[in-house]
Amino acid sequence: MESRGLRVAKAACEGFFRRDRVAPAYGIALQEIEVDRVVLSMPVREEMINSTEVCHGGILFLFADVIFGYACRTRNMVGVGIQCGINYLAPAKLGEILVGEGRVQRSGRSTGVVDVTIRNPAGKEVVLFRGTFYRYTGHVVDPDTVA
Repeated sequence: MESRGLRVAKAACEGFFRRDRVAPAYGIALQEIEVDRVVLSMPVREEMINSTEVCHGGILFLFADVIFGYACRTRNMVGVGIQCGINYLAPAKLGEILVGEGRVQRSGRSTGVVDVTIRNPAGKEVVLFRGTFYRYTGHVVDPDTVA
C-alpha cells in the first residue's frame, strides 16, 4: 500500500508533466517518483549533437534542470530555481538513453537543495548538478483531492 505522501508526490509530478512543454519536446520521460526522489530518462537525439559529435552541454544542463524541477515537485510545492551549478564529467553520445536521478537533500520553510546525477547506459556519471530552490506558497495539486 502506497503512503499518502507517495500518492501526493506522484500526483504532483504527473500533473506537472501533463502541463510541461519542455520535457516532451526533448523526449524526457518520468521513470520513478518517490517523496524527495525522481528518476527521468532522455534519449540523445541527432539534433542534440554538437560539432564535436557529443551531446551539447546546454542540452545536458536542460535535462538536469528538468530533473531538479521534478524532484522539487515531489513535495507538492510550487517553487523556482534560484541558483545551480553543473559539472560535466563525461560525454553523452548519439543514441544513448541517459538516466537522471534527482534527490532533495534539504527542504526548509522557504528554500531547499536538490542534487542531480545523470548517467549513461553503462552507469558512468555524465553530469553532477546541484540546485537551490525557493518555495512559493501553494501546491502543484490540491492534496485534499488525492485519494
